[in-house]
Amino acid sequence: SPGFLEALGYDTATLLLEISQLAEVRSRDLLKMALMEMESFDGVTGKTSFDADGNVHKDLYLLQMVGHHFVQIAGNSGLIGE
Repeated sequence: SPGFLEALGYDTATLLLEISQLAEVRSRDLLKMALMEMESFDGVTGKTSFDADGNVHKDLYLLQMVGHHFVQIAGNSGLIGE
């Protein structure tokens, strides 16, 4: 079964594919600008956006193990690594 890292890879590939197909994105610099201007990407790992410094912001979730399953018990948005 795919894990969290595979899901992040999937989201990254999907995001880059979507952004790179925009007509105005014709270079790496324009790709970077498009990523930083993107309001939010809703992927399998949650919503993702970037700030002016290029830091990623994702919805973060607090999970609890119930039996053999994870259950979300609270949600919060924040900067990864805070």
